[in-house]
Amino acid sequence: MGILKTSRNRLDLNEAMSFIGAKWTGDPHITFDPDLKPQYRIRRASSHDGTLLFSMELMQRALMPLFERSSYFKPMGEPPQGMRPKYTVGPIKMFSVYGTVEAPAGNIHGERECVVIPVRCNYVPIGPNALANRARS
Repeated sequence: MGILKTSRNRLDLNEAMSFIGAKWTGDPHITFDPDLKPQYRIRRASSHDGTLLFSMELMQRALMPLFERSSYFKPMGEPPQGMRPKYTVGPIKMFSVYGTVEAPAGNIHGERECVVIPVRCNYVPIGPNALANRARS
């Protein structure tokens, strides 16, 4: 059996968020830039039988560090006291390779998927002074 490799270009961030039940609150901390030059990339991969649910769970695992604000550019270090991360993401890509894959149940016919999210991170102030600081810059 030959191996078929595909790539899906640019998944809609709002569609992904609504699928997992995430909601924007306050000032959005994730923005999209189609021409982003990333500082780093979030990559998640899994092997499965091709069920769409596993694909959506993989996308959720890739997006959750952004929603939870737990991802940051390691050379910058963790956010300083009183600051929190704000992200700019580029086109989200999902790659699939179809064929025999290694799964918890053994070798099966299925697919190996990988999600790649290019990210640029900066830190913004937390609290009531955040709006005043943003207005000054």
